[in-house]
Parts: sequence; structure tokens; C-alpha cells
Amino acid sequence: MPKTHERRVAPKILKTQTLHYVEEIAGTTSAGVTEIPLEQIDLDNTQFEYRLDPDLAALVESIKKDGQQLPVILRGRKPPYQLICGFRRARSIKAIGGATVKAIILPDIDDEKAHRLSVLENEERKSLTDLDRANACQRLQKEGKTQEEIARIMGCSQPQVSRYLRLLTLPEPVFASLKKGKITTAQALALKVTDELYSAEYLLEFLHRLEKENLSSRTLERMMKAKKKTKSGTKADRVYFKRTKQGFKLIGF
Repeated sequence: MPKTHERRVAPKILKTQTLHYVEEIAGTTSAGVTEIPLEQIDLDNTQFEYRLDPDLAALVESIKKDGQQLPVILRGRKPPYQLICGFRRARSIKAIGGATVKAIILPDIDDEKAHRLSVLENEERKSLTDLDRANACQRLQKEGKTQEEIARIMGCSQPQVSRYLRLLTLPEPVFASLKKGKITTAQALALKVTDELYSAEYLLEFLHRLEKENLSSRTLERMMKAKKKTKSGTKADRVYFKRTKQGFKLIGF
């Protein structure tokens, strides 16, 4: 006889806003927490995962000590289920050899509501960085969403969505420093300048100052303007011609 798995009600699950979000977004009040085999979840489908650095170490230790405290949220009518929320929880349970996971299963939730639910659940736990939010915006953009639609899903304004997306075009050293938490988002955006204004050497100089000193973004902008003024005032640095499709164009002195 083939071995079958039966869902059973999972005991001792921590009550949070998650269940309220499920009711609000998915429009159901009957989605209870069940316990299902981990093998019935498609861990490779990351459509609703936003974290750029899904470190598991601390969570693995927490689950070893206290067990799974929050349910994951799944989508589908039958296995393999798709994860909406709880990627790190599911992977951590798998890493310690766990066989089952506590979950809420939503059979018919659509993509937009699933994205909204994932955002709300992560924001409730304060687990997303601005780079994670930027990654979420980019994923939604690739799915064909406009910035206005993304703003509605993310629960922010359209200019904020644009600001998040700008983070993904930061110069590599600035992006790496922001990802490591050495500088703030405002400082990173202040450093988002073009090569026509500052050389890589100048950019690294500003970046190192930021990492060592507690400079505000406004102070940084003043430093950069002063550097730009100094640079543009040097004859050797002036550019008199600009290449165009029609040839070289004379630039005003």
C-alpha cells in the first residue's frame, strides 16, 4: 500500500496579524492552520520571495529551540503547493531535518492578492529592508505591473516605488555597502551619480567617508557639490567637445 499523508490541525501556533491579513486579503474566514508534509511544498518557486539575503542561521536556532511559531502561507488546491509567505521558515525546517510544516492553505488566491499578502506579512514582522522592497517592486514590474499598481500592492506611493527601483541601479560598491548596512538608503541615493559628474575614485572617496563618519545625506550632497565645483573649475578637467550621432559638438565655455 502506498504511504499517504493526512493533514492534521497544527497545535500551538502563535497568533499574529497574519490570520487577519488572510481574512482581509483572501476574503476567507475559514482558513485554519494545518500541518502538512514539507515534501508537498514547491520550495523552488520563489515568485513571492523578496528577500535578497535569506540568511537562515538565526531562524534555524530559533526553530530548534522553540519550534515553528508562525505558519507559512501556501497557494493551491493540491500538492505541490506554492509558497506565498514563509520561505525562510520552510527552508529552516528542512535544514534541521523536519518533515512537516504548519501552514495556511489558500486554494484560489490570485497573484496580486498573494503579493499584497506577502508584503503585509513581511512588514508585520519588520523583516524587509529597502533593498528587499526594491526587489519586490522589480519582480512586480517584470510581471507587467505599472508603478501605480505596484504602489497599491506595496502600500506606498508611486514616487516611493520609483525611489525603491533606483536602488537597484546603484553603482556596485554603493549597492554592496547598502546591502551590508554600512550606509543608509538616503545616503546611497545621494551617491547615485553618473560617471560624467564624478570618477570612480571620487565615488569611493565619498563612500569611505560615509562608512567611517556619521554624515547626513544633506552633508554628503554639499560635499559632492563642492567637489563638483572644484573639479569643474579646473581647466584640465573641462570638456569642450561632445560626441553626437552627427559628429562632434562644441560645448559652451
